[in-house]
Amino acid sequence: MTDPAEQPAEIVPGPVSEPGEARETLISRGTRASVGTLAPVLRRAVRILRFPAYAVGLVPVLPLLGTAVVAATGDGWERIVLLLLVAAGVAVVVLWWIRIHRYVSAVDDPDALTAEFVQLVDLLEMRDEVLDRLKNLAEKGGLRFFRRLRSLWRVVTIPDYLTGRIEDLGRARWFVPPAVGTTVLRATALLWTAIVSWLVFLLVLGLRLSGGF
Repeated sequence: MTDPAEQPAEIVPGPVSEPGEARETLISRGTRASVGTLAPVLRRAVRILRFPAYAVGLVPVLPLLGTAVVAATGDGWERIVLLLLVAAGVAVVVLWWIRIHRYVSAVDDPDALTAEFVQLVDLLEMRDEVLDRLKNLAEKGGLRFFRRLRSLWRVVTIPDYLTGRIEDLGRARWFVPPAVGTTVLRATALLWTAIVSWLVFLLVLGLRLSGGF
């Protein structure tokens, strides 16, 4: 007969963490260590570059104002066309300044920006989600038209899925696509606005001085 004192103690199972939670914690800890210096660097760069960025937006302001004054004192359809061009140019300048303000606001809290970069890296490492969508599309089992159609749609919308998640990051989203691409597009539009506005202003001013407008 076995002595009760010699019986092994009962093993009480402890709380088991979910695999997803453990993975997320592991990734977040490692990522925070690697991106911890990114937010201060971006903050310093944005705070330095904001002044020349705002100044670049001022380049087309003078010719736009000059063209508006000349158009306001003119008549005919040329006046309407010029005022529409001025309105379009002003819209480009305002959108550029708004975008710069977004970047300045995004870096005003480095800790919050770092936290969002951690979430961003966690999001981009969600390979299982993408692989599951591809596997569902390629799985065997006959035609299953509607099921495969639904799987195809889930694959097609992978970029939209990631974009939607990135859009929820109010600070980090400005430093990754698609926001970066939009910023480049606005910078290009501002460049052409500056060139065209100066050419139009000089042309209109010359016509006004020569009595042709």
